Amino acid sequence: MKNPACLLVAIIFIVGCATAPRVDWHGRIGDYTYDQAETELGPPARVVNLADGRREAQWLIEPGTLSATNPSRDARYSSRVYTDYGQRRDVPPRYLHLIFDPDGKLAAWSEDPRVPGY
Repeated sequence: MKNPACLLVAIIFIVGCATAPRVDWHGRIGDYTYDQAETELGPPARVVNLADGRREAQWLIEPGTLSATNPSRDARYSSRVYTDYGQRRDVPPRYLHLIFDPDGKLAAWSEDPRVPGY
């Protein structure tokens, strides 16, 4: 090989672009537990205990991105709160919603780009 550095760069690029296989959440229904979810995904961003004994938990999968149209002019600061005037959300955050039955087993799941609580 004439240029091993090019080969090394190509290998690093290919490995870096490889994505992890998607989780088959549908296949985990009935077997996957809340404790396993916390071990695998970490603490959820939000947990709601429903009246029927089920538990709904939401994990942030991807935070999304913001871009400022003119941050020097449009960003407003107060002593405690940053208000994002002039910013637009280019990519919304992605959340994983898992609903567990009263026994702690996965009953349903979904992914969506909504901010929890809205």
